[in-house]
Amino acid sequence: MRNLLHFFPGRASPPFAMGIYDAAHLLSIVNLMLLSHLRNFKADPMRWFTLAGVYVIDLGIILSINSRLSFMIFLVFTVLFLTQAMKALRGLFTVSLFTMPLMMSFALLIYEILSLPMFAAIMERVDKTDITTFNGRTYIWTAIADWLRDDRRGLIFGNGYNGQYHLRLLESVAKLWGEPGSYRLHCHSAFLEMLVDQGIVGILLMYGVYWTGYKFYQKQYLTNGPMAPLYAGFIYMMFAWQIDIVGYAFYSGFLMVFIMMGPVVMKTHESKAMNMLTDSARR
Repeated sequence: MRNLLHFFPGRASPPFAMGIYDAAHLLSIVNLMLLSHLRNFKADPMRWFTLAGVYVIDLGIILSINSRLSFMIFLVFTVLFLTQAMKALRGLFTVSLFTMPLMMSFALLIYEILSLPMFAAIMERVDKTDITTFNGRTYIWTAIADWLRDDRRGLIFGNGYNGQYHLRLLESVAKLWGEPGSYRLHCHSAFLEMLVDQGIVGILLMYGVYWTGYKFYQKQYLTNGPMAPLYAGFIYMMFAWQIDIVGYAFYSGFLMVFIMMGPVVMKTHESKAMNMLTDSARR
């Protein structure tokens, strides 16, 4: 059994996913959440070994999928959570808003890091042009930036689903890649996809979702609450949606974000209900 939607020969293709990159992101989220459960070995050694086994299997699949973007995000946050540096970091939400321009600005530095023998052996595909353009994604992002600068049709309320095709924004990219048309091309960024499709109104609503979830799970993490492990998964998506389509529409990342927003919404309603009961009791 394997995924037949989007795959490459010689690379792992897990089933039940919207392509190999979708699977890489999902497994990265799972492994980041598992880190919280792998701290106390003595409490339950059998459980620890079981979860560690799941972590190793997931990591093997992630490396075999060989998605450089997901692996970079996964590696950075693995280090930050293992060293407890996440507890001291502030302004992470603001930094996440600039994930795309930061990565494009430091593309050469990223190439130099991935060219190191350790990473080159793991990632396998270490080509300068490929890495500095993020596998051609920068051509798409530049085309969307040109629309934002020169065109701006539908900027407020968007252009509907697959708006970049209705506006023919990616025709030049389609020709560059030898595609018959741009109808199959998406923005390779959930952020840009929403900006073109749902406009400023849609993107601001989505920012509100991420901000609310971020503050909720940050509090859970800092106070060691019962849902603290979910903070790592939410943080991952907060960055990944900027540079990959996984956080859009029917992809697993988008669904994962709204599943994680469930406790946030229920907690808010619970607090309001308690306040109403308290006010009624006082009256």
